[in-house]
Amino acid sequence: GPGARSPTRLRRRGWRAAAMLAWGNAPTDEAGHYVNKNVNWVGKRFYVFYVFVLLVGAFACHSVLVGPLLTPEQGWTLVHVVHGLVNFTVMHYVTGVPADLDNDEFYSLSWWEQLDDGVPWTSKKRNLIIIPVALFLIVSHVTEYNLSLLLINIPVLALVLIPKLPLFDAMRSSPTTEGKMHPN
Repeated sequence: GPGARSPTRLRRRGWRAAAMLAWGNAPTDEAGHYVNKNVNWVGKRFYVFYVFVLLVGAFACHSVLVGPLLTPEQGWTLVHVVHGLVNFTVMHYVTGVPADLDNDEFYSLSWWEQLDDGVPWTSKKRNLIIIPVALFLIVSHVTEYNLSLLLINIPVLALVLIPKLPLFDAMRSSPTTEGKMHPN
């Protein structure tokens, strides 16, 4: 399919990938395309699980914090902020893959950039864009569009949406570059 990793494309990316293919150590699918174990599990079941965990997390947050410590509006805002920070960290900030699944083939790519071989606007990526937007809309409605809470929720939405745009693929902001974004 489009963006599939062929032996020719992997050879251009480096000798390690070519060596893995030559020796038969690279994980491949039935068609012989390279399989990135870090992201190949994302599918319909993943979205069901993701939404389930989000709902259980929201319920847990409300059960424990709302009432004695927070108002329902603050509780929903807290759910949105925590979701945004976890989403940004896991999908966009951390690069590479856990364990040595690929011999550093993807060490410089975030999880989002590895998903669907970096092809933008696939159905998986669109679904992962819809979830934080839907959460933002729910939180905004529950908080009755309270300006002070919107001033918290809008930057959180921007934090999770902006890095998902193809324009920002392979862009990093780090202390070593004095906060300037640069292509890797």
